[in-house]
Amino acid sequence: MSWISRFLALVLMAGAFVATGAQAQVITPNPTTFTVAGVMNFEAWPSCNFTMTFDVPAGGASATVTSAAVTGGAGCEQRSFTGLPWTVRVGPQVLHIDNFEMLFGPAYPTGKQTLDVYWSNYPGYPSSGFFSASIGLSSTMGFMEVTSGQTIAIN
Repeated sequence: MSWISRFLALVLMAGAFVATGAQAQVITPNPTTFTVAGVMNFEAWPSCNFTMTFDVPAGGASATVTSAAVTGGAGCEQRSFTGLPWTVRVGPQVLHIDNFEMLFGPAYPTGKQTLDVYWSNYPGYPSSGFFSASIGLSSTMGFMEVTSGQTIAIN
């Protein structure tokens, strides 16, 4: 299934993510390290592919993005991630990536912000998430999915 159809299905399920209970949420399994690959679509700019690696400590109540790279896409060679490592807070079906920052060219930093990734535990769309945000002066939406083989869930 294409990333676009997965993204649209996840957008439709976003309301269910918000309706989860008030109990503490954790990433499972933990401890673990996992890698995601995805696509970021920028307003008035080409789409860029990326990868990120997450380290999850025992307990799974948080994580750290230890590496992130823009891996391709026409016109994306000037875009890069910066300011790593980033801390990750876990909420109901969401990963809050704090201090997320990009460079849109050597002289154009976006500034630090929080990127909220809405995570899917649903059959057919496991181990994946979507986001929609303003990054710097550009609106973006995107999709990521785990590529390191294991199923990652927020419970």
